[in-house]
Amino acid sequence: MAIKELESRNITTQCPHCGDTVTLIPTHTPIQSHDHLYFVGLCPNHSNRHCRPIFAVYEFLNDRITSRYPIPSFDASNLHESIPESIRLDYAEARRCQYSSAFKGVVVLCRRVIEAIACNKLQDKSKDEKERTFKLFKLIDLLKDEGYITLDLKETAHELRHFGNYGAHMQDDGLDSVERDEANDIIEITWQFLYAIFVGPYKTKELKKKRLEKKS
Repeated sequence: MAIKELESRNITTQCPHCGDTVTLIPTHTPIQSHDHLYFVGLCPNHSNRHCRPIFAVYEFLNDRITSRYPIPSFDASNLHESIPESIRLDYAEARRCQYSSAFKGVVVLCRRVIEAIACNKLQDKSKDEKERTFKLFKLIDLLKDEGYITLDLKETAHELRHFGNYGAHMQDDGLDSVERDEANDIIEITWQFLYAIFVGPYKTKELKKKRLEKKS
């Protein structure tokens, strides 16, 4: 397969260097087996973020990259400092599950992250009069009512919640069938929450601080 044809395929992946989800730029003619392509690509951010070449394995059947090297580092310390450490730890573990194709683990951990975010921001409002933490559906609604998330994020969070609902029986927990695309969407949704509630406000505060410093 020529480079031009490979470029028309789904060669999107997470860059292990800058962390962005990107479409790779193939740099050499790929090596082909009966069901996979092996190629070296560059992240589009390589010139300004110094991302190094990536070795990737593309699968014909599902039109996707199945592996890439170096393996991304999913360590909590690499996540933004504005996110509480315990939440960073859970999200980093969810990313490791995603990379390992442990999709049920992705759902459970992301559901845990959303619940932890709610408890962190709502504090006492996350509990009833008997000091019991509200169910996740109530916590999500409260996050919207208190102005922490938009209506769109609220509705999206409820979709995530449906995947991770826990019932009295295994068949009721919503985890019997979690596909790769669903797990990827859930990871992205969870990151949107983390950015909207912790990272975005932190960056806005820092920008304002710098602007005021320049005026003084």
